[in-house]
Amino acid sequence: VTATSGAVIKVTGYAIGVSSNKYVNTMAVKVEVVDGGEEPEEPETPTEVKEYTVTEALAAYVDGQQIPAIVTGYIVGAMNSTGYVPEFGTTTVKTNILLSDNADETDIANCIIVQLPNNDIRKELNLVDHADYYKKQVKITGSIEKYFQQAGLKNPTAYEFAGTTGIAEVKGQNGEAIESIYDL
Repeated sequence: VTATSGAVIKVTGYAIGVSSNKYVNTMAVKVEVVDGGEEPEEPETPTEVKEYTVTEALAAYVDGQQIPAIVTGYIVGAMNSTGYVPEFGTTTVKTNILLSDNADETDIANCIIVQLPNNDIRKELNLVDHADYYKKQVKITGSIEKYFQQAGLKNPTAYEFAGTTGIAEVKGQNGEAIESIYDL
């Protein structure tokens, strides 16, 4: 609209009706700038994988594009496909998760919905089977694109949990936890 503001345009389409006996309703199939405007430029689709926070990923989203990305955020819930209702915390949904920059987020506007396709990533990341992942920070590789009619991260190919990792418990041959461990 901005590129054609003040320009003379030619609309090609079909007359599909009249309203108020003075307006012709048209289904446009082509719009051309005839004089005085700029031809709109198609946005360039990024091809290089870039790292984003959730807020940055939401800002980078362009409808109709697939933007390669690595998005880091906290797992805060999932989106229920019945009525597109977010479920924060405990969820019954295995097919997606919600990520946010804030571990205590309860506003869907501050979340990106991550698709969990029917493969190992779904088995390993869903909150139904892994309730302990709630509020855990994760970095997921996929593409920023439309999902649930809004910005989403689809087709994930890899993930890793943020933070340090270590040994939580050492068990002996009998399966019992060993209390004292010494480093020589």
